[in-house]
Amino acid sequence: MSFTDVPGWDTHSWDSLPFDPFFIDEEGNVVLHPDNLDVIVESWFDETTGSTITDLDNPEDIIVDGGAFVDAYSSHAPEELIPGRIFDTLDFQVYQLLSDSSMIGFRIMNDMNENIEYRRISSAEETTLSQDLNQGDGTIYVTDASVLVAPDIATLQPGVIVINGEKIIYWERNTISNTLNHILRNRDGTGSPTTHASGTYVTDISASTQEIVDGDPNVWYNQGGGTATDGTGLEGSTKPQALFIKQRNAVVP
Repeated sequence: MSFTDVPGWDTHSWDSLPFDPFFIDEEGNVVLHPDNLDVIVESWFDETTGSTITDLDNPEDIIVDGGAFVDAYSSHAPEELIPGRIFDTLDFQVYQLLSDSSMIGFRIMNDMNENIEYRRISSAEETTLSQDLNQGDGTIYVTDASVLVAPDIATLQPGVIVINGEKIIYWERNTISNTLNHILRNRDGTGSPTTHASGTYVTDISASTQEIVDGDPNVWYNQGGGTATDGTGLEGSTKPQALFIKQRNAVVP
């Protein structure tokens, strides 16, 4: 269907077809005129090819380059003032087996706002869920709450844990009932399954206990003579970050 198929749609002399704000598509819907858009990405309900251009289940795979307010920092939207963006988070865990068969580890967390945190992984400050944790639950039941950080309300320092990649803040720890309360879930863009099963690891990542901050943040290994490092890695390193990590053993979940 074209403009001329709609009585009176384009009968006025001041209308200029390529710049009309609306258009009647092949299904009779009023849409923006294609000439006003930089690109059109569409998919059909019976599409099964998995193409990155047409698969709406993976919109982050669609790469659109060009002008007309569609670029790396903005996208087409009402009045072209509301940019579109896909947010994601990263929880990258690194483990190393030492020569004495002990394990050490740390995690790099890059949240949806691109804030990067480095946290030691410590089995001494780690417990497990004693009951399933569902998405709507307001209390977390753990095997031993005493190994987790006690929140400090006076200094506004909560306890922070991670369960299956979900970052959770809590403001109350009860070591008698082994519960965590006054919780804030899905922090910094992290997601969660419908249920975290009983027995799942609950790992402390509080800044007061696990944050790796001492020394030059870019130099964790001993410098070698004529080489970037001396080849001893974290196990042989005497840098503050390495010494901090090696104070605790880690367990691969």
